[in-house]
Parts: sequence; C-alpha cells; structure tokens
Amino acid sequence: MDLDDLNIFEKYSTGTFALVLGMAIIGTITYIIYVLGPLYGDHRSVFLLSFLVITLGIFIPFCFFVEMIFDDIPDVVGKFLAGLLFAGIVWTSYHTNTSEGIVGAELVLYMALPALFSILTSLVLFRGVVIPVIEDSGFGVEWGDEEEGIITEDEMEGEKVSEEEESDLFPEEMEDSW
Repeated sequence: MDLDDLNIFEKYSTGTFALVLGMAIIGTITYIIYVLGPLYGDHRSVFLLSFLVITLGIFIPFCFFVEMIFDDIPDVVGKFLAGLLFAGIVWTSYHTNTSEGIVGAELVLYMALPALFSILTSLVLFRGVVIPVIEDSGFGVEWGDEEEGIITEDEMEGEKVSEEEESDLFPEEMEDSW
C-alpha cells in the first residue's frame, strides 16, 4: 500500500467534500440537540464543558492547516496551537471526570464523541473545501478585460455554418428550422 493511496483529499473533488460536510454538520447538530440538549436542565456545567470541547475541536484542523490558509504564519505555529487546543480538550475531559463525577460511557458520550465529531467535521471543512477553494483561486478571482468576451457583428458573420455542416445538425440547431 502506498501512502498516496491514503490521501483522500487528492482523490475526491471539492464538491464531494462539500456534500459530506453538509451531512456531517447535520449529524453534529442532531447530536447536540438530542444527546447534549437534555443536559442543559440538570447538568448545565457538563453541557457547557461539552460545548467547550466542541469549540476547541472545531479550531484544531484550522490551526493544523493554518500555513495552507495564510502564507505568513509558519507551519510550526499552527501545529503548536493545534496541540494546545487538543490539550485543552484533554484537560476539559479530565476536569469533567473529577469535578462532575462523569466516568466511563458518560465521559465518552459527553466529551469524546463531541470532540471527535467536531474535529472530523472541521477537518472536512478546512482540508476538503476551504483549502482547495483558496488554492484554486476561488477567493479573490481576478477577472480579465471585459472587452475580451465581447463578440462583434463582423466576427459573428465570419462564423456562419456551411451547408455541409448544417446538414449534420439536428433540426433544432439549423438556422432556418423555425
């Protein structure tokens, strides 16, 4: 197996990742509503700490790929910030474990899964959609001269279809068909 085979971001198009991103966002929002939402009444601190984990998870891929997005920031700074954010997720999970008494499956349900969902969703957003759009000059597209696309009447007369080519056309494409 070649390592290039593992790079799915080069294999699939930006549109594919935009589709996957839409589904991931809907799945994450559904998880927040149905799993974390009931925590708001009785366990507000766990609810808020879960949202902190989600927020930190969103920014990890952004920091990890910050060099690809902004040219002025070195790669080391972005990876350092991503490591700090990951350490923040671990600290928040530990704090929830010790102060709130949430352990085992609840810790996975309220801390680990929101972190995983937000990191993966953000990874698809930044590496699959934002970075290819920036690299393909999707932002700040420079338009050429507006006069390049204007066709004059003289040019249009020179492009008349010959009678041989007209016989190969469908009836809808012929000039005299109407």
